[in-house]
Amino acid sequence: YPLCVKLGTITPDGDAEVYSYDASEDAMVRDPYLAKHLAHFGLDIKKLKKTDKTLIEMEVDFNMKHVFSAVTEDGKQLKP
Repeated sequence: YPLCVKLGTITPDGDAEVYSYDASEDAMVRDPYLAKHLAHFGLDIKKLKKTDKTLIEMEVDFNMKHVFSAVTEDGKQLKP
């Protein structure tokens, strides 16, 4: 089934952000054979380093920087 690897998230220890497009999963997955699968395409994970944020890291950054009062009626008197 089709897998998508976000190349900037590959680390030398074999961790990366991998997404499965299989209809039964359709979510982030862990590929225990990532090094072998990437070697097929000529990528040696021992020589790669993480250069990009994962989706989880981007979500945390967004939540930390988001001004929630801009989308709520924070501090305003509501009418019943």
